[in-house]
Amino acid sequence: MPEGTAGALALDSVVPCWMNVSFPQGMGELKESVDSLAFKVNSIDVHVLPLSNDNTASRVCADGLRISPRNNGASEIHSTVMCVTASDDPYKAVHEGFVNMKQSGDITVPLFAERKYPAALEGLGWCTWEAFHTTLTSEKILTKMDEFAAMGHVPSWVLLDDGWANYNHGKLVTLTENTEKFPEGLKGLTAILKEKYGVKAVGVWCGMGAHWSGVDPEGEVMATLGDCFFQTLGGIRPGPTEEKAFKFWDTWFEYLKAQGIDALIVIGGNGSLAGAQVIATEYDIPCVGLPGTIDNDLYGTDTTIGYDTALNTIMECVDKIRDTASSHERLFIVEVMGRDAGFLALNGTIATGAEACVLPEIDPEFEKINQFIANGLRRTKSSSIVLFAEGREKDYNIMEVAEGMRQRFPELDVRVSILGYLQRGGSPTANDRILASRLGVAAVDALLEGQRNVMVGLKNNEIVYIPFTKAIKDDKPLDKDTVRAQEILAS
Repeated sequence: MPEGTAGALALDSVVPCWMNVSFPQGMGELKESVDSLAFKVNSIDVHVLPLSNDNTASRVCADGLRISPRNNGASEIHSTVMCVTASDDPYKAVHEGFVNMKQSGDITVPLFAERKYPAALEGLGWCTWEAFHTTLTSEKILTKMDEFAAMGHVPSWVLLDDGWANYNHGKLVTLTENTEKFPEGLKGLTAILKEKYGVKAVGVWCGMGAHWSGVDPEGEVMATLGDCFFQTLGGIRPGPTEEKAFKFWDTWFEYLKAQGIDALIVIGGNGSLAGAQVIATEYDIPCVGLPGTIDNDLYGTDTTIGYDTALNTIMECVDKIRDTASSHERLFIVEVMGRDAGFLALNGTIATGAEACVLPEIDPEFEKINQFIANGLRRTKSSSIVLFAEGREKDYNIMEVAEGMRQRFPELDVRVSILGYLQRGGSPTANDRILASRLGVAAVDALLEGQRNVMVGLKNNEIVYIPFTKAIKDDKPLDKDTVRAQEILAS
């Protein structure tokens, strides 16, 4: 920043979709990656907007403008990498930068003035996450509202992010709020926000895993609604039938609506989104869904939260099974999850170098599978692995398939391994963490735009909105090129 700079505001990139605000006093205080930089030189306000696209990634950092080609070995860049605007008004400087880039075609997202918001969500909004994370209390919220009021900028909507619910070590204890943190209750707090400060809408962040780690086995929720849950390796969760899951969610959302909550963000698979659809219809609560399922079977999105983590878990497990199979001349049939979809089995087969896979979407040609195994044996392979999708079990019992292969390959010791709930646990991969963050931001944007009864998805790396009805009911097909690639690699 040049001499005479007075104050600066930077948006520091944490992950591709998540930014933090900082106030550097000079270039040396800038973070590694800054997506927007505004500063004042004497009486002039300057805004620096680095631009990234499919070919280049641009960032402002301590040593200046950093430009990285996305294509390895690229020696030339033919695209806009930065926009600098100046004005006597900081808001005008920022606005003109985005207008210029929109007119040039370098950005395609709608400008603020082009977006349509419902009346309740018009204007400035505030999400509590960046300020308080999980240390949220009503006292902190009201103190912050007083600060907004003193500045003359009271938000028209407030989103209570993670930290409002009553949970013990991440496990939900009651359906009510944490009364130690919210002594007046959610209903009392929403009344104060609306009556004293003029807030038009109040929302809460609601994790569809009955918070993040399931239900507290000793808590009130378990004592009163115990028949709604089942035990998994990841904790006690709602489901697995619609009747049981809806009983839990209906009970919780009825309570939340009675407290004056105006919107919900729902994370889950078919069952969770179906529940959100019912809630949105019967209780008139705006609901937006995030695709959270290892099965990757929700229509309209290329991938779902949890799928990449499960796929990596399968790869790690099969790699270990391969060691045993090779040492003892064994043929392993490994059952993987996916419900009625074969995405985990198909891509797991490619990732692990397995000889074949049995998928729910394609009638298995066991002669062809046997030929793939035989081809491997002729190439001096001492073992074989076949991935079997659980959705195929209703037509072909895996034990019967194993017996058929014992007869076809008597020289191999045929074993069955069912990975089970190992696939549903573990630390999320970087891809899943980035995807979840990106879709979470988009879900809030969707509510602000007046969207409801939609799932936020990712298509060709672009955010899309898919109606609940299509996301839940339409079948998501396997990619034909991926199927062909697997068969070529196995032959």
